[in-house]
Amino acid sequence: QALVSVAVVLTTRHLGVAASGQYLATYALLRQAAPILNFGLDTLFLREAGCAPSAVGSHLISISFAKLLLAIGWLPALALLPPLLFPRVYPPSVMWVAAIGITFQALGTSAVTAFQGSMRNWIACWLQVASGVFLLLPVVWLAGRSSALEQFVWGRTGAYIVSAVLRFAFAARTYRIQPDRRPLLSLYRDGMPFMAADILATIYGTADVTIVALLQGKTAAGYYAPVVTLVNTLFLIPLSVYLVAIPMLSQRYAQDPPAARRTARSFLGGLTALGILLAGGVLLFSPFLSRLVYGSTIPIMTKTTALASAVVFFKSINYGLAPVLIAVNRQNKRVIAQIASVVTNIGLNLLLVGSYGVIAAALVYVISEAVLCIGLAIYALPHIRAK
Repeated sequence: QALVSVAVVLTTRHLGVAASGQYLATYALLRQAAPILNFGLDTLFLREAGCAPSAVGSHLISISFAKLLLAIGWLPALALLPPLLFPRVYPPSVMWVAAIGITFQALGTSAVTAFQGSMRNWIACWLQVASGVFLLLPVVWLAGRSSALEQFVWGRTGAYIVSAVLRFAFAARTYRIQPDRRPLLSLYRDGMPFMAADILATIYGTADVTIVALLQGKTAAGYYAPVVTLVNTLFLIPLSVYLVAIPMLSQRYAQDPPAARRTARSFLGGLTALGILLAGGVLLFSPFLSRLVYGSTIPIMTKTTALASAVVFFKSINYGLAPVLIAVNRQNKRVIAQIASVVTNIGLNLLLVGSYGVIAAALVYVISEAVLCIGLAIYALPHIRAK
């Protein structure tokens, strides 16, 4: 993540305001559309790899082929429609190259998921670090020259292609790659609840900043967005545990349910403790974080950052509950909890942000995450309790 962030910062500094705006807008749109291309198949892959480690190679082939079929419609739609509607924001010469890059990124993610699902996490780790290096190298080279926007996009797409090839090469050496006889329609059907979860997460992750910008203006959004970015960065810590928990719990619930419940309780207890530590750190250092982000201690933003500590706490617990529902094939229940959280988030933000500003947005974030936590707990705890 650090390597990717450095690459983006160097790119935007070199391009200037106008071109960097097009660059960031292009990739932001593609990120928001990516759940349709991925179709929830990577999270499904994590669960199935945990249940059947010997079939990882065949699962990788079927999921990659399913993504390629989706890309036949996804890629031209994203490459043609946005430039047609908003040519100043999404230049045609940039959009199609970037869309190709995101397609290869989606394929490469499936290869990394194969290693994560079979608990070969060090290989997955180094492949992801290598991808960050591949992203950074062309940026450093192009920044030293008078390079235009198109060249930076080509460089990023090239990095995604090289990363995907490297990941599949490692996968081919590690797993027995053979065709999977599973019908594609069955794969899409099983992936649909996971895609719904990804789409809801995308809406949930961007709705509050958008509403703050619409109701309070760009200055308020400029204050609030860094707090969200900070919180999202901290999520990477419990997220790493979540990615390990899915295949491990999937395997144990399939083979030894009592042991799986013990493991689930351990994950949940550990993530709760981690959430307390992270939340305490954010709360304790909120004045310092306010100075770090804004250059001075702004009282209202110090309070907003302090409120965000509760979000980190609930999110850590949620990362302990969600893998249980995935492992026991109750993903549809997770989607119900997410819908309740998203509706709460959007509804309360529309109701309160116009009158109370960013402090209301932060409070709504806490409430929404608590609603998600309660919903996940209702469905997951029966599968965690000892019998």
